[in-house]
Amino acid sequence: MTQWTKLLTLILIMTTIAAAAALSVPVIVREINLGIDLRGGVYVLLEAQTAEDGGEQTPGDGEAVAQEPLGWWQKVTAWFDGLFGGKEGQEAGGISADDMAATVAVLRNRVDSFGLTEPIIQREGERRIRIELATDPTKPEQSQREILETIGKTALLEFKDASGKTVLTGANLTVAQAVYQTDEFGRQVPMVSLEFDSKGAQIFAELTASHIG
Repeated sequence: MTQWTKLLTLILIMTTIAAAAALSVPVIVREINLGIDLRGGVYVLLEAQTAEDGGEQTPGDGEAVAQEPLGWWQKVTAWFDGLFGGKEGQEAGGISADDMAATVAVLRNRVDSFGLTEPIIQREGERRIRIELATDPTKPEQSQREILETIGKTALLEFKDASGKTVLTGANLTVAQAVYQTDEFGRQVPMVSLEFDSKGAQIFAELTASHIG
């Protein structure tokens, strides 16, 4: 075998190995999730406001937010009451860290029901929650309107009787907080402590008397 033949054979072998290696490398395709600035969506900035701040919310507040004109980039500022009041460790304006954490959890549950990709729901500062959602580009206005209506709903605790009729609501609560009580085995058991106004206390007493005795 001549020197040139050996060289050509070596080049052919190396070319074959390189081609085989190239074919064995997997092709990685990654789907890039576009942000709301490119894909379109909803940007909502919520700020907690207590009754002392003048933030008492009326039933129509959520509807007013949802009726704002919608575009591909929607920015809305809404006010909402803390879900619970009267707890220890309250921060600015009588709003505690637990209030904000509970509110974030409620909003996340509402947003998750839409099955959106990578929604951003996070607290900003002491009293604000930022929500960024990339909506369905095939029906942007319908999707945005539905999301805003869901986010804008006021959380309301309801007490129902056995038939499902609402007999008492959280509007009559003055204090609702998580507490710990020692059980018969000496363990600290978490409980919910509720205090009603005079009207709520009377209704609750009548309700428990008729169902428990």
